[in-house]
Amino acid sequence: MNKKLFSSIVIGASLFSSLAFNSNNTQAKTVTPKPGIVTTVRLAHLYDDDGNLISDRVLLANTPWRSGDYIQIPNVGNFYQVIC
Repeated sequence: MNKKLFSSIVIGASLFSSLAFNSNNTQAKTVTPKPGIVTTVRLAHLYDDDGNLISDRVLLANTPWRSGDYIQIPNVGNFYQVIC
């Protein structure tokens, strides 16, 4: 996968539920193209493509966002790529 493409912001399962991010270095199990619109339910924390929390930005609750790829990280959760 193109690193620049995936370097856009990845948002966590906090779209639908709160999730504490596990800082263990874990590889994504599945990357699935899933273009569409996702809507946050509560504040959604943002992560870079290395899984590091972007501490100075969040997505506001009840806001729609265009999504690109969807990944599942074992023992961590589900993440959507946000296209700005």
